[in-house]
Amino acid sequence: MNQHKVKQSGFTIMELMLTVFIVGIVAAIALPSFNYAIANNRMSSTANNVVGAFNLARVEAAQRGQNVNIGSISAGTNWGAQGYRIYLDANGDGDWDAGEQELRIFETVANGLTLTATAGGAGINFNAVGFASAVATLQLCSNESAVSDRQIDISLSGRVAISQITCP
Repeated sequence: MNQHKVKQSGFTIMELMLTVFIVGIVAAIALPSFNYAIANNRMSSTANNVVGAFNLARVEAAQRGQNVNIGSISAGTNWGAQGYRIYLDANGDGDWDAGEQELRIFETVANGLTLTATAGGAGINFNAVGFASAVATLQLCSNESAVSDRQIDISLSGRVAISQITCP
């Protein structure tokens, strides 16, 4: 009769505990960096959405040959609280009136971000050739100190530019 030795394979409890310990250390080191990446991505995507909205309003005005307004839904300088909308401004007064056609509504900005008009106020009107009614500046600020804030500038020619700033 032949007896074979059975070799057992696997991990000891000490090897398992050491592996879990090392994974925990790596996770503790990587987590803050991951949170920064998420916050920075949120800032960039929101800024790009705002720039895209202004460009859309300008293009719609030129294509339709009409005044198109983009403005805060709350009709104040806080564009992020209730969101903002693009609409045909039939009477050119810069205010959304009943009966004026909404082209697009943008929801509130992401948590931890604020979008405030520092120049230009509650809305910007683009005329039939795509020029803005006034120079406008919006600031997109984060509550995380490591994330670079953004400023969105709209010139009279309708050109939209974005730059990094530090919010007050």
